[in-house]
Amino acid sequence: MKADDCRIWRERIGALVLGQLDADERTATEAHLDGCSGCRAEAEALAPVAAMLSRANPEQLTPAPAPPADLGDRIARRSAAERRAARRRHVRLGLGLGLGAAVAAATAAVLIAVVASGPSGTPSEARSGTRPSVTATSTGRFGLLEPAPSTGLIGRPPRGSGRACRGCRSCRRRSCRAPCP
Repeated sequence: MKADDCRIWRERIGALVLGQLDADERTATEAHLDGCSGCRAEAEALAPVAAMLSRANPEQLTPAPAPPADLGDRIARRSAAERRAARRRHVRLGLGLGLGAAVAAATAAVLIAVVASGPSGTPSEARSGTRPSVTATSTGRFGLLEPAPSTGLIGRPPRGSGRACRGCRSCRRRSCRAPCP
């Protein structure tokens, strides 16, 4: 039989084991147990429990303990504290995100102002209004452009200057101390 078919019979098994059914219901339930192994197994499992119940003395049982009188107040206080803490976390998160957005906006504004103002020069350039010309002559050792020798800036010394090269192209050593070609 299906579990739905046995539902009514399973409800009666407890009453059968305790001897609480009238004669007609008892006969019908026992007839069902003869044909249904699942319900029969449940009745056999409940029979020892019913025998133990007859030995129980309700007067010897202690009543269930009552909860503390202030339990409801403690629960209410704790839940209110948790709600306040959640609100504080939410406010802190909102302030943190707002502050982060403000810093990002300020940084973007400064970058835009710097880019819009043009390339910055040295103080001597600002006074004269001119900028020195730097032209790339060749690609350096690490793929970077070296400035023209006339500027005297970073890179190899001007040709024929007699100064030692730092990273000679001819001998490929870091410092050969030979005059640059």
